[in-house]
Amino acid sequence: MNSQHRCANIRVSRKGYPIFMPRPLPYALRTEEDKEAAREAQRRYRAAHPEKVKAQTDRSNAVRKIKYHTDPVFRESMKARSRAVMPAAQRERRAKLKAQVFDHYGRMCACCGETETFFLTLGHVNGDGAAHRNRVSNGQGRFAGSTSALYLDIIRRGFPKDIRIECYNCNCGAFRNGGVCPHVKLRQAPISNV
Repeated sequence: MNSQHRCANIRVSRKGYPIFMPRPLPYALRTEEDKEAAREAQRRYRAAHPEKVKAQTDRSNAVRKIKYHTDPVFRESMKARSRAVMPAAQRERRAKLKAQVFDHYGRMCACCGETETFFLTLGHVNGDGAAHRNRVSNGQGRFAGSTSALYLDIIRRGFPKDIRIECYNCNCGAFRNGGVCPHVKLRQAPISNV
């Protein structure tokens, strides 16, 4: 198709086809109502097509990960962007997420009843805490800001039943004792009168 058309204001694509849809304004130049309409359309699309959104996110993350490891300029720009967020803001955000999770599950060890917040942590009933942490931090474990990611994942999943609050003693004791806290074994053991 040649580029001569009846209307002079019809744009033509690279392949020569007429483009009848007007190009939208850049996001920054839109009115607040148009921006909210665009955000709502994005929310509806994400709710209707979660598998497409996840696939696109996975592709983008894979490309970003490769670029991070191969392009030193990109790597430095990402590090600078991360450093731009103040550590105090990161701590505050993490504290809010932790408070939300702990408030939901209760601020008490599910095994021994410890209530001191400094001693409490998340416990996985099925013993799959390391796998869960790796899953939410893209396999980078505890070195990838995975504590916040863990809290976010729990909130997004609607506070699943396989998570509970435990003190560090009960959490480590269960890990070293085949998934059963030593407190439980001590309570079940008969008391001998020696």
